[in-house]
Amino acid sequence: LDHLSMASPPAKQRTLVLGSDVNCVPNLPPLLTEVITDGFDFVAVPLVHPRNRRDSGASGISKARSSAFTRSDLLMPSSSWTRSVVGKLSTWFWPAIESVGENGEMSQARRNAEDAFKQELAWASHLSLPAILLPMLPAGRAPNTARLVNQCVQQTPYYQVWVTVPFDDTADAGGADGPPDVTPDGPWARWDRLRTLCDHSPALFVA
Repeated sequence: LDHLSMASPPAKQRTLVLGSDVNCVPNLPPLLTEVITDGFDFVAVPLVHPRNRRDSGASGISKARSSAFTRSDLLMPSSSWTRSVVGKLSTWFWPAIESVGENGEMSQARRNAEDAFKQELAWASHLSLPAILLPMLPAGRAPNTARLVNQCVQQTPYYQVWVTVPFDDTADAGGADGPPDVTPDGPWARWDRLRTLCDHSPALFVA
C-alpha cells in the first residue's frame, strides 16, 4: 500500500508511504498509535465489522438490528481519520454485485450488495478518509463493479480508490527461455479493464 499522497510535492521529491493492513480491529485508537510508533504512515482497517453484514427487506436482520453498523466516528479526532486511516470495503460484496436474477433483472443479492457498498462509501466520505481499499476484483468484465466505482470517483473525487492487485500475476506461457505472460483474466487484467471503464480516472490506484 504505497499510493497514499497527503500532499503533491514535485516528482523528484516523492517519498514512499507505507501502511499496515489489519483485518481484526477490536480497538482502533491504540492500534493506530502502535502502527505509527512502528514507523508506518497509516493503517488500513475494515469500514464495517464482518458480523454486521447488511441485507434488504422488512424481515432482514439489518432492519431488526438496534446497534450501529460500525464503530463511532468519535473514537478519534478528525485529524486521525483524515491522515492515518484507510477504509477497507467489505469483501462479501463480490460476486454478489455482479449477480443477475432469473429473468435478467437485478437479483436481491445484488441489491443488498449495492446498498451496502454505497453505505460504506458514504461512511468513508463522512469520515473524510484519504482513501478506500477494494479487494481483488472479480473475474470477468464485472461491468456493475466498474459502474459503481466510476460513480464513486466521479461523485467523491476528494479521496482515492485503491484496488488490491497481487504481485504474482503471471502464467508460465513464456517458457524457460522467455518472459512470463500476464494471466489473461488475472488480477492485473481485471485492474486494467476497470481503469479503462473508469476513463483512467486519476483517483484510481493499485495497492
